[in-house]
Amino acid sequence: MPDYRIIPALALAVALPLAVWAQTPTTLSVVVKSDDPPPLPTEAEETIDKAIKTLQGLDTVSADLTQTVNLLNQKFQITGRYLKAPNYRSLTTLDLKGPAGTAAKLAQISDGTTLWDYSLILDSQSARKLQLAPILQKLQSPEIDDELRERVLSGLGFGGPDALLVGLRKAMSFDQKEAGTLDGTPAGKKVWILRGRWKDYAALTIPGQPTFLATAPLPTYVPSNGAIFLGQDDGWPYRIELKGRVLSVMEQAKRDDRPLGPDGKPIGPKAKSQQQEDPSQIVLVYSDVKLGVKLTESDFAFQPPPDATTADNTPQILAGLDAAIMERVAQKRAAAATNGAEAEIPAIAVPPPPSEGDALPAPDQFRSTAPPPH
Repeated sequence: MPDYRIIPALALAVALPLAVWAQTPTTLSVVVKSDDPPPLPTEAEETIDKAIKTLQGLDTVSADLTQTVNLLNQKFQITGRYLKAPNYRSLTTLDLKGPAGTAAKLAQISDGTTLWDYSLILDSQSARKLQLAPILQKLQSPEIDDELRERVLSGLGFGGPDALLVGLRKAMSFDQKEAGTLDGTPAGKKVWILRGRWKDYAALTIPGQPTFLATAPLPTYVPSNGAIFLGQDDGWPYRIELKGRVLSVMEQAKRDDRPLGPDGKPIGPKAKSQQQEDPSQIVLVYSDVKLGVKLTESDFAFQPPPDATTADNTPQILAGLDAAIMERVAQKRAAAATNGAEAEIPAIAVPPPPSEGDALPAPDQFRSTAPPPH
């Protein structure tokens, strides 16, 4: 029986673009390098890699997005807009509507000088800002290589569909590729349909919840299969589908939805009939995609509402970068001293806005605001 306490965490994860799945915080560690060479990418994965490079080279983009979620028989819908322009200008707005009037509004906007994160959940509003100039200057440190710099920028929010594909490429194995059209008609937009299965079970773990075993089938509420519909001419991911598996007749018969008592045993008699649990389904669709569109400064203007709680987290980010630089140096030394070891690139952490009177957290306590994937 699924633990329904994870619904808020999973709902938060899917409320944001799937791109953030690539930015799940990790602990700093030294990873032992295997003697076995990495597996060669499949034709489908090579197509995704090519699309990532194409998207990273785009200057300006405008697109609408719609995301529908069916999770543990609860349905959510997210609508929003995505903009990208040179000089670190970007915008992502999201409006979530769920069961029983559940609603939330999220926005991340950068005009190239200030990056704002804004949220409105129920009656609570908050806005966090980052001053980009000192952060970007710190990122030019010689101790920070290109890969780490890209991870930092993506973790701060400068990641769109390209980061989405990076995250899915890391989390899933894609081994099927076929030509098709976006709407299934001969006259529709030509796309590559790439299908795969979940492989990164560690990324599915939520704090306080049991770890999924790679040897056991995933439960129906965890998306285990995925499909990407990539434009053949532009590499744009026009549609992303993630779906859970369907329970077999035997598995359905063994289901037990009774609550557990203090001793861990089910309470009360087992119901003769139980509600069929629909497999989870997450579908993200980009529409009205315009590449090379003309955008103005007003498209990236933002001013938080006067009654919103605001905070400037620039000092915390700079402290986190200093800590990451020192950790990076220490990891390189450890890797050099350990035969066959390779240091893992640390994730740059972004803490939540502190309350008045709260002491700043230690550098090793910083975490990204990006939610876990899955």
